[in-house]
Amino acid sequence: RLGLEAFPVATQTYPRKQDWLVLNALAGLAGSLYKFAFDLRILQAQPFGEWSEPFARHQVGSSAMPFKRNPVNAENINSLARFVAALPRVAWDNAAHSLLERTLDDSGNRRLILPQAFLLCDELVKRTHAILRDLVVRNHAVAHKMEVYGTFAATERLLMELVKAGADRQVMHERIRQHSMLHGMPYSGMHRRAIHCPSYSVQIRTCWSSCRESRCGTCSMPGGTWGTLRSAPARWPVRSGRR
Repeated sequence: RLGLEAFPVATQTYPRKQDWLVLNALAGLAGSLYKFAFDLRILQAQPFGEWSEPFARHQVGSSAMPFKRNPVNAENINSLARFVAALPRVAWDNAAHSLLERTLDDSGNRRLILPQAFLLCDELVKRTHAILRDLVVRNHAVAHKMEVYGTFAATERLLMELVKAGADRQVMHERIRQHSMLHGMPYSGMHRRAIHCPSYSVQIRTCWSSCRESRCGTCSMPGGTWGTLRSAPARWPVRSGRR
């Protein structure tokens, strides 16, 4: 009824490596749910506030600090998943230490690790479903982070486009890096967007403009590439002037 096939070669007992394979699969599931829950805990923290697990009206977030809304389900998932991750090691020992035809030194722990792994994964899935069913996503917080940090991520694409057009990658990387450090690094507390700095736009566009009819001495961009660049500014995160 279970559709289990016989092992082609076996001794008195089935190979204990089967237990290890099963527990590895369950540990893989636990690992995926662990990462989701761990990321959620970070995104629910005050500095981010982008996601949060559902919080009931009369739910107590912390017995010590009444104002807190601890992600209890995500924390529980992380706690249980760590335990599941440790179980395949026991099954590995059972398989590797199986002496000759068979041994009985695995029977005791197998009565624990197999049912515990399935029960724990069942609890992990239930708690994850409860979170996803009523997950809170704060779009305004996500938009704010994109407003502050999104431009810095866009500099990678800008660098790639410049290199594709023939610019010297190291020169362009250094130019973008300097402006990011001086005018817009989010860690400075200024939260200014480097690409929107006038001097930044002028220098990058000057580099492109010098390539219209001749080779640019700054970036080594071949002449004639400007025509292909002019049709794409809307796709590129490059703007001049202040916002």
